[in-house]
Amino acid sequence: MKKTIQLLFTAAMLSIVLVACKESKGEEAPEATSAEQTTSAPAEAPESEAQTTEAAVVLNANLATEDELSSIGLSAEMIAGILENRPFLTMNDLDAMVGEETNKEELYTKIFVPFNLNTTAEEDFKMIPGVGDRMAHEFDEYRPYTSIKQFRKEIGKYVDEAEVARYENYVFVPVELN
Repeated sequence: MKKTIQLLFTAAMLSIVLVACKESKGEEAPEATSAEQTTSAPAEAPESEAQTTEAAVVLNANLATEDELSSIGLSAEMIAGILENRPFLTMNDLDAMVGEETNKEELYTKIFVPFNLNTTAEEDFKMIPGVGDRMAHEFDEYRPYTSIKQFRKEIGKYVDEAEVARYENYVFVPVELN
């Protein structure tokens, strides 16, 4: 039963990521995409920006493989805990599993459970590395988001394109599939 729930949750998350990527690039959605493509593909930047700024990829805790988790320097205990406790329905679930003894600011630059921009509490946005009171408020202020393009436009008023692209590792805009 737990495996079925995990598979359904993973499929739903992949669908959300695929549609968000399609919408942000203005392309047709491919019929199938591997989990590796959705978890490790950084946001594309214009060529000139890509040469000067390389955005770090943040793994989705629900989709990362054991090898990917190991590659970011997690302990065997942390990897086992993540794999055993998936799916994390919210970032708060992962945060509770991690515990207080971990440097969360550093850890969350490598692994995260993306926040739904339309339902996440303003206070929770502060779990995103580098997001303080002001930016958490800005994320909240422009709700409801109808596309990641809207997020880029609104948040781009406060930070540069590279920072907006970095934030995109931590958030998603829900898509109505019907």
